[in-house]
Amino acid sequence: MKRLLPLVALLVVQAVAFAGETITPEQAKDYVGQTVTVTGKVAEVTEHNGNIFINFGAKYPRQPFYGFVASRDANYLDGKLTFQALQGQTASITGEVKLYKGKPEIVITKEDQVKAD
Repeated sequence: MKRLLPLVALLVVQAVAFAGETITPEQAKDYVGQTVTVTGKVAEVTEHNGNIFINFGAKYPRQPFYGFVASRDANYLDGKLTFQALQGQTASITGEVKLYKGKPEIVITKEDQVKAD
């Protein structure tokens, strides 16, 4: 049992390190290339050409950050996660922050990346 405790502690530390920091949508632009959890209020959930956009903080085009679900993943993920239900709620998205057309985003490919708080 004593040998198991250090292993469990190491796994917990690695899990926390993987998730990175928890930041606000406004801070996301400063974390490009890093894996973080962005937590904030979802202002709008939209769909365009099968892609889903989860806009945090403000509606498009004023959102400081958004989660992006590509159309190829949207049908599978939307069956497990009801993205529209996130609108108006506080939610968290975990992943690598990337810039697309000057806006920070996290691409969502797995259901465990999104959590409603």
